[in-house]
Parts: sequence; C-alpha cells; structure tokens
Amino acid sequence: MENGTWELVDLPEGQKAIKCKWVYTIKADGCYKARLVAKGFSQQYGIDCEETFSPVARWESICFLLAHAALENWEIESLDVKTAFLYGKLDEEIYMEQPEGFMKKKMGAKVCRLRKAIYGLKQASPTWYYKIDQSLTKLGFVCTKSDTGIYVYHQRQGEVIVILYVDNILNIGPELKELTCVKEMLSKEYQMQDFGTVS
Repeated sequence: MENGTWELVDLPEGQKAIKCKWVYTIKADGCYKARLVAKGFSQQYGIDCEETFSPVARWESICFLLAHAALENWEIESLDVKTAFLYGKLDEEIYMEQPEGFMKKKMGAKVCRLRKAIYGLKQASPTWYYKIDQSLTKLGFVCTKSDTGIYVYHQRQGEVIVILYVDNILNIGPELKELTCVKEMLSKEYQMQDFGTVS
C-alpha cells in the first residue's frame, strides 16, 4: 500500500488475472518474513511481458574488484535494497487476483491492476534494473562498457565503484566519507539496509 503497488479495479473483458501466493521464510537472524509473490509462470511473452533479462555484475568482475580493493587497502561496504522490485514501474497492463488476507470487503470481485513490479513477475528484475540504473546515472555514475553491473563515479579523491547484483550493492573506494555520501544519496530514494564494512 505504501508503495502504490496496485489499485483495485474490475477485470477488463478479455484480460486474465494471474494468481499470487504468500511465501513464508525464517531468516538467518531468526526473523519471520512473508513475501507476496505473483505466479509469473502463467505470463505469456508478447502479451503481458516482453523483456525478462536483467544484467548483474559478472563473477569475474566482482573477484577482480575485491582483489584490487584489498591490494589498494580501499574501503568496501555492503548495502541491500529493501523490497527492490517494488520500485520498478510496469509499462504492461497486468492484473493479479487479490492476495489472501488483503481482500477488501464488498470488493471481492475486483482484481489488482499492478502499477509496480512484484516478485514472481517475469519482468520484475529488468524493471528494477532500469530504475536503479536511472538513479545511479542521475547521481553521476557511469556504467562500464565491459560489465553492465559495474558503475564508476570519478572524483578528485579517487573513484567510487558500485557493484550491482540484483538488489545487493557493494560500494568500493579509497575514501570512507565518499562511500558514506553515496549511501546517503541512495537512501533518499530507496529503503536500504546498511551492512557496513565487508569482512
């Protein structure tokens, strides 16, 4: 509701509403987590989804940059974007059945017209990537030509490198204050979980 993920509407004629389910897990720290997931396997290419590929940083790039940071004694910080896929705006017209436990009284016949991508949709990952790409570009980062999951921000004190792996972010750079500045800029746009220095 907070993110404006959907609005309740009548299902248009000729449209099909995809189903959804709750996925429950217990995290490593003992916290309980519930996530609403769309049953995206019922989506059809060309009808309710187009692009499904989302780039992430290559393993070789991650290994190289971590080795370089260790060699230069650079700072490495880790971040996680909370509910990352809910930030991606959908271009397609997608309808989903109301989730169990959230069905509004007197609106049982209505369906959710999705405005944002949710987990399980085939296009959820690329819509999130386009959103974070726009944010980093707006902040002055440049995506490398060799790896679309690596972004570089050049400054007088040295560069800040951002490694993207879906919703996980590694910040690498020679100055901790510059990494903190990048974290603060990203935190204005996204809810982040700061894991601090990588061990």
